[in-house]
Amino acid sequence: MSKTILITGAAKRLGQFLAISFAKMGYNIALHYNSSKEEAIQNQEKIKHIGTKCQIFAANLQEIDNCQKLIKDVENYFGKIDILINNSSVFIEGDFLETTEEIFNENFNVNYKSIFFLSQSFAKNNSGNIINLIDTYITRRSKRFFTYLNSKKYLEILTKDVALELAPKIRVNAIAPGAFLPAYEFAEDYISTRSKKAPLNHYVTMEDILNSMDFILKSPFLTGQIIYIDGGEHLMTL
Repeated sequence: MSKTILITGAAKRLGQFLAISFAKMGYNIALHYNSSKEEAIQNQEKIKHIGTKCQIFAANLQEIDNCQKLIKDVENYFGKIDILINNSSVFIEGDFLETTEEIFNENFNVNYKSIFFLSQSFAKNNSGNIINLIDTYITRRSKRFFTYLNSKKYLEILTKDVALELAPKIRVNAIAPGAFLPAYEFAEDYISTRSKKAPLNHYVTMEDILNSMDFILKSPFLTGQIIYIDGGEHLMTL
């Protein structure tokens, strides 16, 4: 039987690419989305044409009940989940003095709290792998995106703690990519400039991230690791 991957935030951007790519590898896809229903349906049709099973699931991951329900709904449809890829993320701007409770809650609810409870629910009835998406900037500080980056730093700690907690039944790892998709006003030239400053002078691609995930899944003794896919950019802070 084909293995099933649940990918959160899989309607657009990296999540969309991962869903289609893993479908081509023969995995069944549980495709989560929050508000991008039209894109999710389009992705589902593309994956069905590939020849693998795909079902879409809507959930606002800021609510714990929705996280728990999402896992149960996927289990009910596919029977089990083999791999959980926590791709959903928000990127809410605000320095320390400007951060409101709303900004704080949105960053931490999606980037940390939802992953805690998705992973907890996944671990109760499934075995396999959890892969979290972090950010190479966890090695730095950011005034402009203060709570966003804090939520990703806490996710690094969570990844390692949960890896120890769930071994040997479940392996837990994370990928910390460099800039690879424009966000806000960060255009292609911003990403290009960052990549040129990195030691390997390499523009991070979604294929780089996919290959790293595939490596994790094929490495049975790898757990509790943070893999930086950034051309060595994180080393520049040491």
